[in-house]
Amino acid sequence: MYYPYPFRYTAAEQLILNGLNQFTAIQKVDKLLFSNGQAKSDTIQFEIVGRPSKFTPYYTVQGYKGQHADDNWVIEATANGQYFYTRYSERVALGKWIDEQLAKNQ
Repeated sequence: MYYPYPFRYTAAEQLILNGLNQFTAIQKVDKLLFSNGQAKSDTIQFEIVGRPSKFTPYYTVQGYKGQHADDNWVIEATANGQYFYTRYSERVALGKWIDEQLAKNQ
């Protein structure tokens, strides 16, 4: 069964996704931490699944692999291009988190 692409973005939202895709080390960290020993893992595709509201100032960006949500990759982003890795309600600057993971796992 074919499902149409469900995501639509404003120009500003597309810039958020483009900025996130500039973190080339994301694929490397994913392979180190979350590949479960698989020789080949799917490329991560990011989509905005939540927008800022009166309860949160962040966009929620979900990682997908093979058209399935990958809960290892939930990122919060601000409209001005700050990215945070979130896990268990903890928020860490994405660049810092990537650097820490690469340093620990090499």
